[in-house]
Amino acid sequence: DYANSMGVVEAQTLSGLIAIKPLFEKLDGTFPSHEANPLHAATLETLQREVRSGKYDFGVAFDGDADRVGFVDETGAIISMDIMTALIGSELLSHEKGVGLYDLQSSWAVREVIAENGGTPMMSRVGHAFIKQQMRDNNAVFAGELSGHYYFRRNFFTESSSMATLCVANLVSRGDKPLSEHV
Repeated sequence: DYANSMGVVEAQTLSGLIAIKPLFEKLDGTFPSHEANPLHAATLETLQREVRSGKYDFGVAFDGDADRVGFVDETGAIISMDIMTALIGSELLSHEKGVGLYDLQSSWAVREVIAENGGTPMMSRVGHAFIKQQMRDNNAVFAGELSGHYYFRRNFFTESSSMATLCVANLVSRGDKPLSEHV
């Protein structure tokens, strides 16, 4: 769900890597479909209906400038963004061990999943300036915020909704479990 916003442009980086069924793919700054905010459950309703109507592995909703992203599982259930931090972390830590940052608003489950996957969990202050600096200081592999920002060392310690989406696609495609079971 691009919400007629910059997700249209951001998702071009995913072209050819994953199969996409776009929703609201015409750029329009008046946001005629709905607000571009994956934190608000009401903005995910169309995405949830679409996922429930077909055979999809998961759904993705971008915010207005496409630096945040929200997810729904294959049943259309909204996945909290701290749990997505844990899942993205588990995927990244399966390839490379290191520090994983999570914001102080996240559940303890994030810390536990990072540790269970061989990473070093580290709490971070909320806000991209703080997180990016702490990532650099600790050479962190990844970080996630309850706001839906996901940061990657491979992306120069900055956020990337496309990289987060690819992590989820990799996690789901590697096994025989649907996203809801990973959650």
